[in-house]
Amino acid sequence: MSGIVARSHGMNLRDTFSYLENIGHQSWRNPEEVNIVFLMVVLRIADYIQIDTSRVNPFLLKLKTFNSPISLNEHKTHLAIESINFSQPDHEQFYVQCNPANSGMLVKIQNLFVDIQKELDVSWRY
Repeated sequence: MSGIVARSHGMNLRDTFSYLENIGHQSWRNPEEVNIVFLMVVLRIADYIQIDTSRVNPFLLKLKTFNSPISLNEHKTHLAIESINFSQPDHEQFYVQCNPANSGMLVKIQNLFVDIQKELDVSWRY
């Protein structure tokens, strides 16, 4: 089951349903009494929300050569997130303090928040 959850991580959540149905028949949503779709959602949300500097090593950017400019930009995005505070009066809200280096990074961070909200909205149905 962990392999199925890991495989789903980069996919559209709905695209996993046909695969699950093929391997699990009628019990595809809860194989062996495990809500596998819930586990997929938890992994996706946890990965999105871990967006602060704790995810990357700032010294690695100086030492490592990235093969992909996308990977380098992702690391820089995480370094631009200074802190996240989940203790808000509204329990469905969290506060993120950012320090983007330029307007392109600001747009990237704003798009990241839009994607997080989309993922929460999509996963809410399951």
